[in-house]
Amino acid sequence: MLKSGEIYREEIPSTLFSIVIWLFMLIAVGFLALLVVQVYKGPIGGYPLPNIFYLLLTMLFLFLAGLLDNFRYLIVSVTPYGITAGYGRFKFTAYWDNIDSYSIDNTSGFFGGWAARARLTPEGWAMTYTVARNARLVLKLKSGRFQRLVFSTRAPDKLMQLIGSQLKAKPYGLI
Repeated sequence: MLKSGEIYREEIPSTLFSIVIWLFMLIAVGFLALLVVQVYKGPIGGYPLPNIFYLLLTMLFLFLAGLLDNFRYLIVSVTPYGITAGYGRFKFTAYWDNIDSYSIDNTSGFFGGWAARARLTPEGWAMTYTVARNARLVLKLKSGRFQRLVFSTRAPDKLMQLIGSQLKAKPYGLI
């Protein structure tokens, strides 16, 4: 569903992270159950661990599950100002006036897999937001910390056409 001001929005889910999140939640519930048993039934085993141990591990696994929840979806958003790609709070925006060129990435494996990372390439620094088994687009930037923005998409042709039309038109709000 498009949010206010968006021309295009794509959310690519990561099944692996959903599984890991549920696993961490299950482990947290297990430690919480051990804490409840030890508090109400008495010490577990001959050398019981302190109650705080179970409480801290429960909180740790809940915290990790919450942190990983940020990475469940790769979100690609196109607005009149530019294109944004990222995972939750970790995202990067390339403004239309800073995009030099764009293409589909055909380099097998160089940006592959699942990741949000800054990577040094022969052309300079690249910010990558990728999901395995999805096409990748590369935006070559004119200036800034990163020379390229690389991100996965399920609709590369549609996005390439949209980027082309936005680059030809003068973006809204820019003089």
